[in-house]
Amino acid sequence: MVHLVKTGPWTRFSILGVCLGISFLGYVVFILVGSSVTGAYAILVGLVPLITAYFLGVRRVPVVTALLLVGATEFVASGGWGLYLQDVSARYMGDLLLLAAGVFLEVVRSLRKEVRERSKEFLFALDTAEEGFFRYTPWRGEFVFSKRFCEHFAPELSPFVSYPARVFFENIHPMDRERVEEMFVGKHWAEGQRFSFECRVRRDSGRFLTVKVYGLVYIAENGRRHPVFIGFMEDVTQTRELEEKLDELTHRHRISGLETAPRFYERVGARIGRGTEEKLALLVASPEDLSEVTDLYGHEARDLVIKEIADRFLLVKRRGDLLFHIEDQTFVFTLEGASSSGDVALFAQRILDTFARPFFVRGTPVYLSGVVGIALHPENGGSAEVLLQHAEAALHHARRERSGFRFYSQSMLQGAATRLRRMRDLQRALREEELELYYQPLVSIEGVVVGAEALLRWRHPREGLILPSEFVPIAEDTGLIFPLGRWVISRAAEAWGRWRREGLSSLLISVNLSPQQIKDVQLVDHLRETLSRHGIPPGYLTLEITERTFLEHMGSREFFSRLEEMGIGIALDDFGTGYSTFQYIKQYPVKAIKIDKSFVQGLPARGEDVAIIQAILTLADGLGLAVIAEGVENEQQALLLRTFNCQIFQGFFYKEPLREEEFIQYVKALHRPPGQ
Repeated sequence: MVHLVKTGPWTRFSILGVCLGISFLGYVVFILVGSSVTGAYAILVGLVPLITAYFLGVRRVPVVTALLLVGATEFVASGGWGLYLQDVSARYMGDLLLLAAGVFLEVVRSLRKEVRERSKEFLFALDTAEEGFFRYTPWRGEFVFSKRFCEHFAPELSPFVSYPARVFFENIHPMDRERVEEMFVGKHWAEGQRFSFECRVRRDSGRFLTVKVYGLVYIAENGRRHPVFIGFMEDVTQTRELEEKLDELTHRHRISGLETAPRFYERVGARIGRGTEEKLALLVASPEDLSEVTDLYGHEARDLVIKEIADRFLLVKRRGDLLFHIEDQTFVFTLEGASSSGDVALFAQRILDTFARPFFVRGTPVYLSGVVGIALHPENGGSAEVLLQHAEAALHHARRERSGFRFYSQSMLQGAATRLRRMRDLQRALREEELELYYQPLVSIEGVVVGAEALLRWRHPREGLILPSEFVPIAEDTGLIFPLGRWVISRAAEAWGRWRREGLSSLLISVNLSPQQIKDVQLVDHLRETLSRHGIPPGYLTLEITERTFLEHMGSREFFSRLEEMGIGIALDDFGTGYSTFQYIKQYPVKAIKIDKSFVQGLPARGEDVAIIQAILTLADGLGLAVIAEGVENEQQALLLRTFNCQIFQGFFYKEPLREEEFIQYVKALHRPPGQ
């Protein structure tokens, strides 16, 4: 009687030892486990138990043989086939030998066919992948590459051929090579552990590509435990070049070409961090009356004046000093080794003297004045942030006093009485419902209103309508921003509930978040309770924060994660003004970016603005981020943004901020079918 059975894993034994040992018991059992032998030898030793049985006269012969074929020659210890013969008579030995050989060959053919099919499927999957596949076996010092890998990264190599490891490592950029080699061989790797890194590799043309390498580690048993790296290599050169270009554009002011705020914090912070005894003076300079140039001649003329101011400042700057353009009308000088306040004052006067000559706009002379605020290190602050804050405070005093320049001093806190009065008015405004929200529509490329931004206004009983820029800073300084911010969120959510009852439940709503609100310990719970009370689904509420706020609060990862858990999106406001990069954005739950209106207003004349907007749209699309263009004021800007495939627009060209009832009427009228 013959049985063909599927075998499982077996313990490794010596072939000779098993045959001899069991022969003494009157049985013959042959087990071939985990050996690497030739096909001919395998057939020979596979018949040994039957031949042995013939000479011993054994009638019951269990024969178990592991036969999983890999390639053409290798056998492994699991998943094989076994042949079990029962009640064997020696006179049938010849027939049984033929039967065993036939079954053996049939099993081999079946397994080889299965292996070929599986290999074909695997190779097809690798060839259809965009990334190049590789296997690295460190203890053998061998790399094997897929067809796609060879085509894209190493055309001179052949796929699925073992190559010495130096073939791979020699093509890595010299500045990256040691780091990559250390990553592969200098760590203790565990089964299933992931690896990921970026480096530069050289193609046959000599050009270096930036690649992302990632994959998994498995542990091979070969007497010792050895890691084997299975991974993919992806060409990210174009993406990194775009990011670098955008990073350069956003860290250089679009008008002056000077370095912007991130570089200021980086370079001045490093200078202070060195702890040298030399004094450092920080001078913040700003032109006055520039709004009149805009009113009379337009934004383009105003930008030309700002460019000339920057050029004049560069002529004043001393060798070794730094000059930054951190905001639209704000420039910062740093003076190294300022020996006395008198020297700093002389330099401040030189800055003011640059305004003595007229600026010519379309042939017409325009006279401007300037103001300078000064803070000294270490007397007025121990960090770049504090020094800048104090220098700006001095500048505001110089502006109010029309004194040209002012040094920072504690006496500047004398304006606290005025601020206290404003704070009391704001407290009353919260109690007496003097605050209200306006809503500016967000319009899609198809002309459909998809949402609105809630904008805070204060209708003061004596002063009339007050914009947030005039009272939010006071609220932030006094802690009133916490109840004020929660009030805005509650009122915006109530408005969304009314929109739903009006049949406008598909609209999204966004609310501006102040930097100080991130510190509000009650904010997350308030948001959760508000969403639940008004039935706002996940994804319908967005919190807008500026790039600068985002950069300064990147350490608040838990806060952003809790927002993401509730389905609340983050939109970066004023994007492109030079504070953040896409490298940071990828690490946080940012859902949308709003292109700053200063870039939109430059369309279509300013080529740099066009380049920045196109780069932002390209990279945002790759990250799956929505993009909203702010400050769209005319049809020409809207048409050009559509050609760039910008999807959402906001600005006076579409609609100014509206009271809630006006907003509802506007949306209904816009969506009403013709003839109704």
